[in-house]
Amino acid sequence: MGGFDGTGTYNRTHDWTTDRDAGTKITASRMDTDMDEMATGLSTCITKDGQTNPTANLKMNSRKHTGVAVGSALTEYADVASVQKSSYLYVLESGAADVYVATLSPTPAAYTSGMTIILKIASGHTNTGASTVNVNSLGAKAIKNPDSTALEAGAIIAGQIVILTYDGTNFQLLSTPSESSISEFAATTEMVFHQASPPTFWTKSSDNDQVLRVVSGGTGGSGSGGSNSIVAGSSTSAGGSSHTHTGPSHTHTGPSHTHTQGATGSTALTVAQLAAHTHTVGLSNSGADASGSGTVTRTSGTTTSSSTGSGAGHTHTNPTTAASGTDASGASGTGASGAESAHTHVVTPAIKYRDVIIAAKD
Repeated sequence: MGGFDGTGTYNRTHDWTTDRDAGTKITASRMDTDMDEMATGLSTCITKDGQTNPTANLKMNSRKHTGVAVGSALTEYADVASVQKSSYLYVLESGAADVYVATLSPTPAAYTSGMTIILKIASGHTNTGASTVNVNSLGAKAIKNPDSTALEAGAIIAGQIVILTYDGTNFQLLSTPSESSISEFAATTEMVFHQASPPTFWTKSSDNDQVLRVVSGGTGGSGSGGSNSIVAGSSTSAGGSSHTHTGPSHTHTGPSHTHTQGATGSTALTVAQLAAHTHTVGLSNSGADASGSGTVTRTSGTTTSSSTGSGAGHTHTNPTTAASGTDASGASGTGASGAESAHTHVVTPAIKYRDVIIAAKD
């Protein structure tokens, strides 16, 4: 039998030159056989105008199709340029924040596991929480984090390019907007920041004038005392060695009073202690000198008493009344010195605080 032999070689049943040399006549039956085999052979070929369809896989023998057009249907070739540009996956998102819409070309037949789309998020469409996407009206599907949790606010940002892959149930968000996004943290997660303002998508706590207490147990506790408040309580601290308590500068003021000095007998006074006065000395007519006997009389001064003596040596009796005094002010001081003996101070602090823990990432 003639025709293609399965390797692409066409074989003829009759050979006209052989028939001539053998004296075989050309007959209708022999001609029909050859022509029918040729017709069958041509029918197995692919026509360039697309009339025929392959009935088996076509081998390219390390060859390639060239000059192909941009595919516009699911059953058409994808040219390399379209693949590089992600033309079949990338689209400007439409819809609204949290409710996203994507229109791909060509239109996908259905959602299938592994189906990936790339969306450019439209202006004003930053998500505010859980979100969905509807591709070519195939139905809205939830967008989830890779751990299947719902999106937090700001996980998708206007102007961002996001990558979504369908897992058979939901579209997983495989891209994050930036390092400042909170999408890596669960909602209500609290952290401490050493800066005036919180990062984007974080809300500053209203806590104020509090200290942090590091604990190894449960967190969330807090103290209710006022800021900088110390109140009496039962806690004590052991006494120590001699020390000083320093208080504010102050003045002691006593009541108005009078100092009265009584007689002191024959106590001798110094010159500095005597009030201003004069002495009159009478001498005998015998010319005795100051060592003779005589009477000394004070003619001026503030006292009424007089004294007698021998010669220049004499004593004075103190006046019985001293001048009256007024208020006496005590010296200013800076505090009182504590005793050296052991003692305790009883205080209980009442300071606002928040319990926190310290952890290191594995």
